[in-house]
Amino acid sequence: MIVNAKSKLRHWAGVAGRRLPWLRAFGGRLGVGRWLAPSGTRDRVVLDGDVVIEFDLSVPIFRHIFFQHDLNQSAELRLMSRLADAETVFVDVGAHIGYVCLVAAKYARKVLAFEPSPTTFAMLQRNIQLNPALATKVLARQIGMGSSKGAFSLYTSPSHPGLASLSPIDAPDAVAQSVDIDTLDNVVDPSAGRVGMLKIDVEGAELDVLTGGARLITRDRPLVAIELVEAHQRRFGRACADILRFFGERDYVAVEVPDHLDPPRPFTPDAIERDGAVNVLFVPRERVEAILAAAGRKND
Repeated sequence: MIVNAKSKLRHWAGVAGRRLPWLRAFGGRLGVGRWLAPSGTRDRVVLDGDVVIEFDLSVPIFRHIFFQHDLNQSAELRLMSRLADAETVFVDVGAHIGYVCLVAAKYARKVLAFEPSPTTFAMLQRNIQLNPALATKVLARQIGMGSSKGAFSLYTSPSHPGLASLSPIDAPDAVAQSVDIDTLDNVVDPSAGRVGMLKIDVEGAELDVLTGGARLITRDRPLVAIELVEAHQRRFGRACADILRFFGERDYVAVEVPDHLDPPRPFTPDAIERDGAVNVLFVPRERVEAILAAAGRKND
């Protein structure tokens, strides 16, 4: 009875916390999430109407997402539902636990999902299994993407599974493990269909992924979604300007896609300094007008 009551309270707190900012702050100070989600607790949210995602609520970052962050309003999920193309392939580099690639699977012809962390990949597989109608469209591989093929050290934090990087991370529980890395040009077979959209979330190694997929980008000219974070780029001795230069050389235009259902807007480099992290969609110049219209349309 107590377990069932806690489950109902957890569901209510999650719904309320995602909708009421003042309640999120209040609950966070009191540790309500920790009390409602003791060790080993798993719970689910539904995205885009019918995509089921399960979270391990013993992990702080997943508690934060479950109780405080409405993924349905995120820039990434908005882009999937509006821009993924039923005639093309969607590629997710840094697929994490799968909420982006599974929503994309509703709209794309096929999804290729790459996640190198063994622990996170197991969660990704679990969420794919929870969505059998979409599972047949998703090919997930426990491998990372970079500029060359080989075995590399991946630095992760058990308390923050989303923080995984090929460069050392600043976390008290950071651990390193050897993972396989390959390139997009090696692993994405052109015979599988044209890549229409590419999402990259690799904590600062984005330029390596782009370099390793330069032929694919030139050939298919996909939309490319990246979160630009200057601090992540500095860990690799780079800057966000290097990514902007890569796309500028290929005649792409950068568009900022804010969270919380705001319309897309032209990207300006000072947005990174202003906001710290900016969701950017890189669009082939010849498609900018059509893509802006599609990305900005209101939900039905």
